[in-house]
Formats: sequence, structure tokens, C-alpha cells
Amino acid sequence: MSYEQLRVALAAVGFFTHYREDNDTLICTSEEWPNVPQRAHSFWVARRSDGWYLGTWAPRLYRIADASRIPALCIAWLRRYSTRAQWEVDENTQREFQLSEIGAEDLPAE
Repeated sequence: MSYEQLRVALAAVGFFTHYREDNDTLICTSEEWPNVPQRAHSFWVARRSDGWYLGTWAPRLYRIADASRIPALCIAWLRRYSTRAQWEVDENTQREFQLSEIGAEDLPAE
């Protein structure tokens, strides 16, 4: 799975992404950038050498167990909460996509 593959999958169902080169993350959002803070749900994902991670703006961080399910995870979570950012991933989504919460210090460097 690459950022480009994820971007294409989200665009195909009407969602948006914004790549941040400074920290190698991809923001996933229900509104086109830069309108995100005012009226959208957004979060970021990061591909690291040991796997994929999802982060909220709280910040809360989650390790994604199955990289092949990242598009489905992002689409499902954006659909559930399309109009405002969530500070944490709800328990149903965590269970469905086997997310494990981690501490900010546990996110591997780029």
C-alpha cells in the first residue's frame, strides 16, 4: 500500500487527501484542503518501516494491524463522522480494523 494508492481510493468515493512532506504523513479528510479545520473530519496516516499508523489531532495514535485494510478504514471512519474531527477512534472502529493505541513516543521516525 502506498500513499498514492490510498489517495486514489479515497478520491474514488469523494474524499480528499493532503500530503505533508515535512513529516511524511497523509491527511485524510471529508473536505478539500484547506477547508478542513472549519467543517470537516480529518486525521492523518503515516507509513513507517514497521507498518502503518493513524493519528488524530488530540493527538491519539493507533497502529494499523492490516495494511491492506487502510482504504476501507479511512473510508469507513470518514463516512461515520463526515462533518467534524474526532479526537479518538471509536471502539467499534478500533475493533473492526484491529487498531492498537500507542503512545506518541512509540511512533517510529520516518
